[in-house]
Amino acid sequence: MGEESTLGIYAIFDKKSERYDTPFIAYSDLFAKRRFMLMLDEDGPLKKWPEDFRLDKVGTFDVKTSNVNEMKTMLIEAGAVIKKEEN
Repeated sequence: MGEESTLGIYAIFDKKSERYDTPFIAYSDLFAKRRFMLMLDEDGPLKKWPEDFRLDKVGTFDVKTSNVNEMKTMLIEAGAVIKKEEN
């Protein structure tokens, strides 16, 4: 069985400004969610107002061909949900 050649492209959406932050690449939705959770723990806007942010998957990147593929934006996790789970 071969190694997975596709990585996910993710971005955090700010509902108040109606804009995405700089996208990042992760091996899977789980890794992206963990990175998002770490950001929610750091001092800053994500920690102060988690309900204003969500993590979306916006595409994929093929490491063998370098092709970037768009996809319909898919919600991975809402900031408010993560904060509620911690309580």
